[in-house]
Amino acid sequence: MQPGSTFVTVLAWIFIIFAGFATLVSLSQVVMVSIIFSSEELQIASLLLQANSLSDLIVAPEGGGFEGVEQFGTILLWFSVALGIAIRNEFVQFTSEDMSGPQAAIQS
Repeated sequence: MQPGSTFVTVLAWIFIIFAGFATLVSLSQVVMVSIIFSSEELQIASLLLQANSLSDLIVAPEGGGFEGVEQFGTILLWFSVALGIAIRNEFVQFTSEDMSGPQAAIQS
């Protein structure tokens, strides 16, 4: 097994460091919010939400808006599955000749 390239290793460590920094930032946000807001204020806010006092401000959108998203996702899923099965069973073979561009098709 060949070792990975130095670029990939350095890039992976950079993302690991960013992920650790993001974790520290999110933990500090939790601490700051819990210090700033007392538990009494949070209880009052939860009671207001339970009483639905803000239901007059919530406006339902008119029309569906996203009617075709579910159908598109289903079609994309089935296409991906079919392509994966075709490639796995070698019904579709990608070679370097297929990727050479339109000039190869013209010459042959």
